[in-house]
Amino acid sequence: MPANVAGQTLTGTVIGYGEGDENEWLIQTATGVVVADAGPRWFQVIDIPQGEAITLTGRWDEGEFDVITITRADGTQIATGRPLQGPPPWAGGRDRPSSTRGQHQDPFQNDMRSQGNRPQPGQTLTGTVVGYGEDDENEWFVQTATGVILADAGSRENQVIDIPQGEVITLIGRWDEGEFDVITIIRADGTQIFIDPDF
Repeated sequence: MPANVAGQTLTGTVIGYGEGDENEWLIQTATGVVVADAGPRWFQVIDIPQGEAITLTGRWDEGEFDVITITRADGTQIATGRPLQGPPPWAGGRDRPSSTRGQHQDPFQNDMRSQGNRPQPGQTLTGTVVGYGEDDENEWFVQTATGVILADAGSRENQVIDIPQGEVITLIGRWDEGEFDVITIIRADGTQIFIDPDF
């Protein structure tokens, strides 16, 4: 994982989405899949479709790329409001003075990510591990038949689960704000891993 150096640039293609209430994308870069975080959607709504190539400036923070600016395929630039150094303007939450906020919208209003046939609680997903999420979490990017999803099996402080890229796994769990919360993992060799319910 790259060092937490401010002002880095990443270029890649949007292949999926992170949490539903965040401007988060799964970006396929030349070196792998990364999570790009441009802040909460209540602060600013940024919709970028899957398949679009974008260039991001920002910095690494705990396994995610914190986005400062986005340059879209047509050359349009979007500033997220995050400074080069220090906390972002949304760090205080919704309760800070409204003058410091961006335009507020319901995070799921006109949200392309909430459309279509979303899996229901208790669903089973099968796919191939193509990357990893935050360093201190059991998180994987899983390529399924319908796209790349972010699977979350909780903190590595409670339970360490190592699954290599390229392994085909089956997950049982539920959706929560754009992530698939894993209850059970069935590995390629048939081994079953049950997730601590208190993660």
